[in-house]
Amino acid sequence: MQLEPTIYRYLDYARHQQHRRPLTVRKYGYYLDFLHRFMVDHYPDLALEDITIAHLDEFVTTTSRERQHTPATTGVLITALRSFFRYLVRIKLLEQSPARELTPPRRKKREADVLTVPQVWRLLGLRLEPAGAPRGRRPGFDYNRRNQLTIRLFLSSGIRRAELCALRWKHLDLTAAPPTLKVVQGKGGNDRTVPLLSWTAQELARYQADRGAGPEDPVFASAQGKPLKPDAITYMFVRLVTPAMGQRVTPHMLRHTYATLLSNNGVDVLHVQKLLGHSQVSTTQIYVHSGMEQLVAAIQHLPLAHLAWQPPLPLEM
Repeated sequence: MQLEPTIYRYLDYARHQQHRRPLTVRKYGYYLDFLHRFMVDHYPDLALEDITIAHLDEFVTTTSRERQHTPATTGVLITALRSFFRYLVRIKLLEQSPARELTPPRRKKREADVLTVPQVWRLLGLRLEPAGAPRGRRPGFDYNRRNQLTIRLFLSSGIRRAELCALRWKHLDLTAAPPTLKVVQGKGGNDRTVPLLSWTAQELARYQADRGAGPEDPVFASAQGKPLKPDAITYMFVRLVTPAMGQRVTPHMLRHTYATLLSNNGVDVLHVQKLLGHSQVSTTQIYVHSGMEQLVAAIQHLPLAHLAWQPPLPLEM
């Protein structure tokens, strides 16, 4: 089966012609490698053009069960398969895509996990510095300052993890009124400009001055001066933030919290959508969390809310 070479060709196409984000290409390559290994193990003599929807159904079911995928993860897997086989049709290796009938699972709408305001204040007061002397740790590097500044930027801008790692100082205008942060090639390949709180801008300006960083330098770097990677951010949350808070905390939870605090303080959902960089307002509504107090306040606007209760009339016999 000549599957592996076509996967490499497709990933080059996705990277250089479709200009998909590096994280997306990496995920698709990850799942397509699963497909290659599955077909080699189960159908080693099957020709590429003989792959059917039955084979793909078996692969998706087996992979999702064995790896305990969530519906969202299974959805990404199916999207990768559909995109890959569409490419094979495009370059005339197949007449039609066997993946065209794959349907992503329905996902239940849920309210996002968020931190309360007291939890936010507690998080901002943590000392986030690795204990001991891990390999590669540079003496004198202020891990706590860098880590706390990433937390503060997550909470005051709603930026995504990958977007934060891609930030360069040239993307920040810290002397403008108001100070701003420009996200370049965010999710979906879209740019957006986000206003920053003045205290966040002041802390960032001091941090840049203390580091002597130039416009092309990464805003957040490792102790060796290299741009901080998304996995390093995840490591920080898993090893430092979550144990200190006594509950699971993720970068995306801080994005949820940012959106919820805006919404609960009267910011229109369309403004929240623009700040988060969502293409559809329905996506924003998943992130916007309405607490019971807000729901109770909302129903007080009903015309019936201020009517005095009266006992029902007795039934006529």
